[in-house]
Amino acid sequence: MPAWLPNLISISRLAFLPVYLVMARETGLAHAAGDARGEFQGRLFCVAVLVLIWLSDLLDGFVARRFDLTSKAGAILDAIVDKLVQLSLVAYLALDHGDVFPRMPLWFAASVFGRDLVILYGSLRVRQLRGGIDPSHRFHGRLSTGCVLAAILATTMDAPVSWLTPLFLCGALSSLISVIGYIQVGREQVRCLDGTQGRK
Repeated sequence: MPAWLPNLISISRLAFLPVYLVMARETGLAHAAGDARGEFQGRLFCVAVLVLIWLSDLLDGFVARRFDLTSKAGAILDAIVDKLVQLSLVAYLALDHGDVFPRMPLWFAASVFGRDLVILYGSLRVRQLRGGIDPSHRFHGRLSTGCVLAAILATTMDAPVSWLTPLFLCGALSSLISVIGYIQVGREQVRCLDGTQGRK
């Protein structure tokens, strides 16, 4: 098994992003033209793309672990791709697309972007202090990602507000929990460094 395969699977998620955006636009055009069948097919295609993105995220990790191809660089790449895809989709769905897609609340989008900005700053700060970071995924990070993806999927499916509002709230809350969790992880890593230096 080639060592680069998990990384290739990770990068492939970026290729799905423009496909989603193009089909979302086509769905909007079909909706505006009153083409119910075209709208349904376009929306279904968008959902299928989101499922492929999710499956590829599971697959790259499985392949890396199954064939002992895990690496620090691969974990960082996987995290970067995840963030790029999530932020791009949230930014797109937070815009006004008429009534073809429910508009994501700005406070939800702000919570997702704020989470990643805090994590990015913290990662750079820890890297500066330690000379490196631990890119391992944590449960609270996976929970936040899952909630955000569920909100994206439900928005794409034009789910009723009674579904969307709880998903947006869960996404924002899990983003806050993730930020708190990663701040604690960063502090522990810096504390370990201070302890090591103190014993020298």
